[in-house]
Amino acid sequence: MNELAHLEHAKDRLERELGVWTTNQKRVGSRLQSVRERIALLQRALEEMEPSAERAAPSPDQGAEDDSQKAETPWREVTLEY
Repeated sequence: MNELAHLEHAKDRLERELGVWTTNQKRVGSRLQSVRERIALLQRALEEMEPSAERAAPSPDQGAEDDSQKAETPWREVTLEY
């Protein structure tokens, strides 16, 4: 009888532990998914902000232009939460 009671107690404890673990796994999975979505959003925003190849590497003829004629790089505001 004593061993049966001990095993029942161990079974109950393990079932509670499994429930806590499953809950934590779901919570972590949800947080991981939101982080992945945020990373994708930031990567898309950074890709939009990258200058084109033409602006990044000016030709030798463009080097003669003065600073007032050069186009300014457009900046976009990005909210970063962490």
